[in-house]
Amino acid sequence: MLAREVWKETTRGTPLNNVIDVHIARLRRKIDVDQPVKLIHTVRGVGFMLRQGEP
Repeated sequence: MLAREVWKETTRGTPLNNVIDVHIARLRRKIDVDQPVKLIHTVRGVGFMLRQGEP
């Protein structure tokens, strides 16, 4: 959804997927590291969600 909405990519698999994954990993290291409750969750087939606790 990020690639489609931000960069107007119409194909499902794009080179931007890796860019997005890298940035999400960096956000997880900054936000979720050493926290008992994770905030960033992966929703398979959809994307990512920011939520306290399990999705």
